[in-house]
Amino acid sequence: VLISDMNIERAGDGFTVVSAMRSAQPNAVRLILTGYPAIETALQALREGVDDYLIKPSEIEDIVAKIKSKMERGARRPEIKPKRLSEIIKRERGYITEKWLELAKQDADLSRINLPDAERKDHVPRLLDVAVGIFEGNKITAENKFAAAQHGKMRIAQGYLAAWLVREASLLQDAIAACIHCNVLEIQISTLIPDMVRVFGIVQSLLEESLSAFLVQRPQRTVRKR
Repeated sequence: VLISDMNIERAGDGFTVVSAMRSAQPNAVRLILTGYPAIETALQALREGVDDYLIKPSEIEDIVAKIKSKMERGARRPEIKPKRLSEIIKRERGYITEKWLELAKQDADLSRINLPDAERKDHVPRLLDVAVGIFEGNKITAENKFAAAQHGKMRIAQGYLAAWLVREASLLQDAIAACIHCNVLEIQISTLIPDMVRVFGIVQSLLEESLSAFLVQRPQRTVRKR
C-alpha cells in the first residue's frame, strides 16, 4: 500500500511517487492525500493510475477503512471503460435534476417564485432527454421546439422575468458540471470538452425557443401620455 501526499516538496510531486510505484509494484494500492479536492486533482489521479484520493484532514479510521476496501476488492481496480458525457447524463438524469432544483431554490431571484418542487423542475428531465437524443444523432424536432416554447409561456404565467429563464439554463449547466465532477473517473477525458460544448449548445438552442415564446407572450406595458 502506498499513501502519498500530493505535494511533497513541490506541487504534484506525489504523482511522481505514484508513477514510480506503478512501475515497481503494479499490484499495490495507491492513494493520494490532498487538501484541494478539485476536478484537476481527479483528472491527474486518473492519468497517473491512482486508486483513490483522500481529502485532508482524514480520520485514521477512514483511511484504514478505505485501504481495507481496496484490498478486499483486489489491489488494482478493474479497468473502467470510459463513457461519453451523454451516457453519464442519461444515467445521472435524476441526480442532475435534483441538483438543479437545489441550486434553483438557493437562487435569490428564482426562489422568490413560490412553486411546488414538481412544477419547478418538471422541464429539466425532458430537456436532458432531448439534449442526449440530439447528442446521439437525433435532430431538434418541431415537438421539441414546441415543448421549449410551452415552457417559456408557462414561466411567464408563473411570474418569471426573462432573465430568470436564462438563469435557469445557467444553473442547469452548473448541475451538469457537478455531475461531471462526481463521475470524472468514468468519463472519456479526450472528448469531455467538446462533449460539454455540444451539450451546453443544445441547452442554449432550447433556451432560445423558450425565450422567443416568453417575449411574444409577455404582456405589453402601455405608456401613458402626459
